[in-house]
Amino acid sequence: MKTARLERTGYGMKGVINSNIRGCCLVLCLVFAGAVWPVQVYGGGVVITVKADSLVSGEEILLKDVAVIEADGLEAQALGNIGLGNSPKPGKIKYVDKDRLVRIVQSSRIFPEKAQIVCPDRVYVKRAGQTLDREVVVSRVEELLKDRFMNRTVEIEELSIRGDETYPVGALDLDAESRDPVDGHGRLSLSMDVLVEGKRQGSIRIRGMVSEYVDVVCARRDLAKDVTLSERDLTLKRINLFDFKDLPLKEMDRAVGKLLKTPARSGDPIDPSMFKNLPLVEKGEMVTMIAKKDYLHIRTMGIAKEDGYENQLVAVENISSGKVIRGVVRDGTTVEIVY
Repeated sequence: MKTARLERTGYGMKGVINSNIRGCCLVLCLVFAGAVWPVQVYGGGVVITVKADSLVSGEEILLKDVAVIEADGLEAQALGNIGLGNSPKPGKIKYVDKDRLVRIVQSSRIFPEKAQIVCPDRVYVKRAGQTLDREVVVSRVEELLKDRFMNRTVEIEELSIRGDETYPVGALDLDAESRDPVDGHGRLSLSMDVLVEGKRQGSIRIRGMVSEYVDVVCARRDLAKDVTLSERDLTLKRINLFDFKDLPLKEMDRAVGKLLKTPARSGDPIDPSMFKNLPLVEKGEMVTMIAKKDYLHIRTMGIAKEDGYENQLVAVENISSGKVIRGVVRDGTTVEIVY
C-alpha cells in the first residue's frame, strides 16, 4: 500500500511521504514563498530530462535528440536510441504529448525500473532542413550545356526553377534526365532529381532560354540577286545562332565567288542555301572522260552536252566514238563515267 500525507507548516503545505513508497509516479510539493508547485517525477536512479523544444535531423525522433540522459555510458547510449516516432518533414514542427512520450519510454525493455523522467506537458520538435542554392542549380545546368555544346560559347539568358522545397540535411546532389535539354530555338527545359545522401527526396523543373554566340559571315551592304560575292561584300559579325533557321557560314572564303540566288540586306548572315550552284563544266567544253573498271583506267576526250555541276551527272559525247554517255563531274575538267 503506497501512502502519503500532507502537513500544514508555517510556510504552506508540505508533502510527507511514507518511506516504504516505491514505484512510478509520485507527487511532490515544492514550497516557495508560501505557494505550492507540483512537479511530476518518475522513479529514481537514472534521470531523463526532456527538453521543451528540440531540433532533430533524422527521419525518426530518438530520445537522445530531445532529452538529457544522466546514466552510465552504454546505458545512456541504449536509452538514447529509443524511438519516439517519425520526425516532421524538413523545416516543419510537431509536438509530442508528455503522457505519450513517457508511455513510449517506459514501455521499452531497456528502461530501468527506478529511472526518473522529467518532462514538460508538450515537447516540440523541429526537423532541420536545407534548401537548394540557386547558384548550385545554375552551375549544374552550365555543366550540362558544356557537355551538350562541346565547350562552345553558350549563355543562359533566362532561368526559372519550380518545385524547390526544404530537404533533409546531408550531402545534396542533382541528377538530370538524359534527354537533350535545349531545342532548336534555344528553349531550355529539363527536370532534375534532388538527392540527399544518394536518396531521392524530390525533383525540380527548370525552364529558360539559352544563346549560342559565334562569329559568322554577313553581308557588309545590301546585295542584289545574282551578285557574285567578293570579300568587299562580306564581313564577320557576332550573332546568336538560335535566331536563325539555317546555319550561317563561319569562313569567308566559303562565300567568296558564290552567286547569290536571293538578295541579302546589310548585316544578314550568309548561308549556303542562298547560293546558286555554278556549273564546273559548261555546255560545249572539252573534258577528260575517265572510265574505271577493276584494274583498268581508260581516258579519252569528250564534249559536255549540258552544264555540269560538282558531283552531279552530266551528258558527255565521246569524240572518238560519237556516243553520248553520262558521267559524274569531279572537277572543272574531269568527268568520271559511271557503269
